[in-house]
Amino acid sequence: MNATIRRIDLTCQILSPIIIAQIMTFGAHYIGTIVVSVWNVLSMVAEYFILQKVYEQRPQLAVKASKSASSDQQPPAKRPLHRQIFRSCFAIRDGWQTYFKNRVAPAGIGLAFLYMTVLSFSGVTNTYVRTQGLSESVISIMMAVGAVTGIAGTFVFPILRQKVGLERTGRNSFR
Repeated sequence: MNATIRRIDLTCQILSPIIIAQIMTFGAHYIGTIVVSVWNVLSMVAEYFILQKVYEQRPQLAVKASKSASSDQQPPAKRPLHRQIFRSCFAIRDGWQTYFKNRVAPAGIGLAFLYMTVLSFSGVTNTYVRTQGLSESVISIMMAVGAVTGIAGTFVFPILRQKVGLERTGRNSFR
């Protein structure tokens, strides 16, 4: 299921930049801005409609889950003062400690570092290459090439996972 959702996401990452870049390159920037704005408003309406339908079909979503009683769920008056003041800092620390207990934590950190490099087309990268003289059309084609590579990965991943296992697939994907 995750590979299918990722495939849909990457397909949208291929088509949307190409379409908008062509509109902005061969039309005008304000036309591209209007198209994106209208598309976002229409998408928002569709998303709210779908969320409402899901909420109506699943009445258990209307019931709030009760919080379990744990040491961190004490009333504020019974917590030590330093825990009250730095509650969010302790929560972040506890979350990182739990994360690093997983065997695949290094692979997750590697993936996070990968997405913080110039290998991903983010707003900063797009802005930089625009200042270097590349047109929106060329940038969109490069983004499409990256997305096609990602779509190929969504087909290869389930096969590799089945043949060598999930952990080895994730570990070997960063070598």
